[in-house]
Formats: sequence, structure tokens, C-alpha cells
Amino acid sequence: MSLSLVEFPTDALISKINKDSLGSGSSLKDLKLTKLSFKILSALLVTTIFIAVPNAHAEDLQNCIKGQAAFNAKQYDLSTTFYTACISSGNLGEHYKAIAYQMRGIAYSRQNKTDNAMRDLNEALNIRPKNAETLGERGQAWAIKGKYENAVRDYSASLELNPKDIGTALNRGLSYEALGRVQEAILDFKAAYGMGSRWKPMLDKLKKYASASSQKNKYQVTWNLPGNFHLVHKDENKMQTIYQYTPKGETVKNWGQMITLGVLRLEKPVLNIAKVHLNATLSGFRAPCASSEVLQIKLAATEIPSNVGAVLCDGLDQSKVPKHIYTRKNGFIFIKNFETPDMIYTFQYEWQDNALPSSHVKKSGLLEDTVIPLMDTANVIYVSK
Repeated sequence: MSLSLVEFPTDALISKINKDSLGSGSSLKDLKLTKLSFKILSALLVTTIFIAVPNAHAEDLQNCIKGQAAFNAKQYDLSTTFYTACISSGNLGEHYKAIAYQMRGIAYSRQNKTDNAMRDLNEALNIRPKNAETLGERGQAWAIKGKYENAVRDYSASLELNPKDIGTALNRGLSYEALGRVQEAILDFKAAYGMGSRWKPMLDKLKKYASASSQKNKYQVTWNLPGNFHLVHKDENKMQTIYQYTPKGETVKNWGQMITLGVLRLEKPVLNIAKVHLNATLSGFRAPCASSEVLQIKLAATEIPSNVGAVLCDGLDQSKVPKHIYTRKNGFIFIKNFETPDMIYTFQYEWQDNALPSSHVKKSGLLEDTVIPLMDTANVIYVSK
């Protein structure tokens, strides 16, 4: 039997957010769902689920379809009634039960019954914990309740699964703004703009913050380098600036330890680009290793959130790496980076040796006593003149 899918838009916003335009006049409370649609089976769904679930009744399944139709007609109270009947039947498979809970939660949200909405969205996520739409919807419920930290957490989880969702990026920016985390809000607003949003309130915010930044604000890089390290190389062009430091007596072509500070200028903002950049660097380091280990290291919290990663590598195939980058067979890399609206700041520590295995970094105390304290001092601070 062929199965047809019908897409029912949820009319998520009072002023609908879509790829081309974000309607004017919406507040944070208005932004209840962003760029969201749900796939629900047509009339053939009844027959198909009935076959899949022997105890199902067509009448029960019709209640879900009626609930969707009522939702589309903006009859949210009636929609919750039908979805309740559908859920209560106990005849839904897990996938469609999650959809029913999600849709009833959204219908509750439309009626400003946020606690009811939250309960249903939690039920949906218990069944499908990695559903971007449900996470984004629960994030909005948290935002309406004024729990902006929780909202940011859910929006971020949603964006991990679907980084191209304009509305979720914008909603997270609004929650960041409500928390006073302006720089992170600007990143999300710029990312939404880059994906096509032209919502006037967002554009006004970007203009306001750009004007304030040009007049009053700047970023300051701080890092307490060891006294025995000296600058051995500097490279600067239109896109990036790199400073490399080694212990005295070592060079950029013959080093055992190296500390690097890099600043990459962004032509346009991309969501979570710093994290993507870090993961790509670590993956590139691991690829030519005969064996490697990813270390889980937690550093002190910073005002502007950072990304952190570290890898031990043994048996490095030097023929697979650019000349002079690594000249010895065992190595270690530790990266910490920060993302601002226009820059990625990268702080990097590297170690390499031929005789000693990479585990020496841990066993000798170098990691705990020297490297972690060093990386804890690496910071990017947003300051006013």
C-alpha cells in the first residue's frame, strides 16, 4: 500500500515567521512557534495504523485527524479535546503518540495554558528525545514562563539537530537578550539574518547594537603565557591573524611545545561556527594517528561561552600532514575557542615527541599542573571604553 503524506502548516506565529520575512510587531511572548510544520497522514493513515496496531479503532484514529483539522482552523480548545480522545484510546504507536502529545501541547500553548503545554511536550520528548521541533516548542514554553536559561538550553539542543531553523535561532537570540547576554543574542540575530530573516524588530535590534558597539564596546583578549615562551612566528592577512610561541631555544620548525593564538574574521555569521571549527581541527589531528584518545576536560566558566577539546595521538603518519606542522610521531593538542559576531578567537596548546608516548602529558602532570591552568587563563572579554 502506498502512503501519502500531507503537510499541515501550524501557523506558528501571530505574525508568521518564514524564510523570507518575519512579521512586524511581535514580542517574545508572541513567538510561540517558529517556522514549524508537522507531517500527518491523510485518510490512509487510519487504515495503515489499524493494520500496524491490531487493537486500534478507526474512530480513535480519526480523533487525531480531527484534532489536526481543528488546529488548522485555529479552534485550539476543540483540537485539545480531539487529541485527548485520541491519546486516551491507547491505540497509538509510539511515533504517532509523540506527534499527538506534541500537537496537543502546541494547542494548549495557543490557549496560554503553558503548564499543560509543558507536560505534553515533556511526554513527547520522553518518546522522541531528539526531535528538533518539540525541543524548540518547549524552549518557547520556558521563555513564556520567564525561564530563559531553560529556554536557551532547549533552543540550543534544537539547533544542534536543525541548525538552519531561522525561527529557533531568532527565539534563542531573544532569550539571550532577556538574560542580558547581548553578544550571544547578536550572534543569533545575525545568523537568522544570514538565513533570510528580515523581521523588522530584529533588524532594529541589530542596528541598535551595531551603533552601540561602534561607539563604546570592544573585545579584549587575555592569556597568561608562560615566561619561557617567546614569539617565533606571526602571520596576518585579510582573513586571519596567527601568533605562535615556543619555549626559548625552539623554533617553528623544531619544537616540542607550541602555543598558538589565532583570530579568524568572519565574512558573515554562521550558527555555532566556532564549535564546528574546533571539531574539524581535532578531527584533522586525529585522522593520521595510529591510535588516539579524546579527553573530556572542563574549564572554568567564562562570560562569553567557550568551546573546549583535547586529543592524544600516537603513531602519527607524518606523510599525511603538511610539512613542518608535526615532525614527531606522538602528540597532544588542546583547543579553546570563542565566537563573537565577527570573529573566532582560538587558543591552542600543542606537544609532540618521538620517544615519549602522548600519555606522558597526563602521567607527568603536565596536563593538570601546566596546560589546564594555562588554558583557564585564556579569555575573550567584552568591555566598554
